[in-house]
Amino acid sequence: MPLGSDSAWPVIHHGNGSRLLVLPPPSSLIRWVGSTRVSRHRPAACGPMEKVRSLSFWQYKLFGAMFGTFGVIALFLAAIGVYGVISYGGSQRTREIGVRVALAAQRHDVLTLVVRQGMTLAGIGIALGLLGAFGVTRVVASMRIGISPQDPLSFGAVSLFLALVALVDSVVLARRATRVDPIVSLRAE
Repeated sequence: MPLGSDSAWPVIHHGNGSRLLVLPPPSSLIRWVGSTRVSRHRPAACGPMEKVRSLSFWQYKLFGAMFGTFGVIALFLAAIGVYGVISYGGSQRTREIGVRVALAAQRHDVLTLVVRQGMTLAGIGIALGLLGAFGVTRVVASMRIGISPQDPLSFGAVSLFLALVALVDSVVLARRATRVDPIVSLRAE
């Protein structure tokens, strides 16, 4: 009787021609080996079912790790982009802020104005990004195992992170803007 032909011992055939035998408990295996002679149908590898299962999912694990790494890199680049947009917008308003300070605007009012406008930009960007992400999840839904296409934890964490980056940048920009000497900012242009 060839190895694996018994219905109690299934043989798993891989696409590359190799086979993997799912073995019964050792006592049954010893009895079977003692009662038959091993033929040319020897399996390429033997192992427990957990090993068989893990071997069948290695591609998903690899692609999951790759996509996770690319996602972290994309999030970092998005944070740099948010910082750049808000900083550029603030630097373009140096003259306006100088005029406001020269006309006796309160420091708190200038801080509130700059932070509010920075967070408005970030809110619009996050809303558009969420709409785009919800649209793209339909395409990649088949590649994600164990995560729903609209995972609220992932979307919320990314949105919160980018909002925090925008808030920190807006506050830093606003504090820098309130320290600008109005005469210097008016003469600079």
